[in-house]
Amino acid sequence: MRMERTQKDVSMLEVLIPASKNSVVGNRVALCCPFVGQALPSVNLPALSRDMLVQEGYVGNMRYERGFTLIELLITMVVASILLALAVPAFQSFIQNNRITSQTNELVTTLATARSEAIKRKQGVTVCSSSDGSTCTGSWNQGWIVFADSGFDGTVDASDTVLRVWGPLAGGSTIVTNPAGTTSTSFDRLGGASNNVTFQLRILNCEGDKARDLTLRTSGSVQTTPQNCS
Repeated sequence: MRMERTQKDVSMLEVLIPASKNSVVGNRVALCCPFVGQALPSVNLPALSRDMLVQEGYVGNMRYERGFTLIELLITMVVASILLALAVPAFQSFIQNNRITSQTNELVTTLATARSEAIKRKQGVTVCSSSDGSTCTGSWNQGWIVFADSGFDGTVDASDTVLRVWGPLAGGSTIVTNPAGTTSTSFDRLGGASNNVTFQLRILNCEGDKARDLTLRTSGSVQTTPQNCS
């Protein structure tokens, strides 16, 4: 057993030590080992093949991995295309639902804020379309403001205070009012609205019933109704 291990160690050294430090005579090798202080005895070495080196653990066994064939790759691409075709419409519908819900909530929040401020302040509060965030100008698509309307006249005067500002609608959405051309509505100290008005909210590339109508009554209540896109 000791001789077998010695031959194995010598075989390893024969592979690893450069030829300049080996003295080869026939089938015998004399190895000089200065780090030990003496030369190892010469031993008979068998012919070293790759299989023997692998078996002895000196050379790692190479593994060959099988890749994808062209047919397998094409099948994978076809399946992925089918799944993508099914997923895209559902994803678009998901985006539309989120957008219409978010923008509807913005309008509801606007009207609720104006009404609560009017009751809290015991004075008129107005909601109007605004393109600059400070005066009642432009269309609802460009944004709107809520302001304390001391004169209850639907315009921002020097004595009025802007309470909240909303920017333009995202994603190309639009708001049309009924009656047409309505640019403001006001709440009195009791929370009643100055007029009945319907805000017709439409998102870009609307499909199905993704449109919404927000109807404000003179009582101050707001009703939201789904509508078909048209």
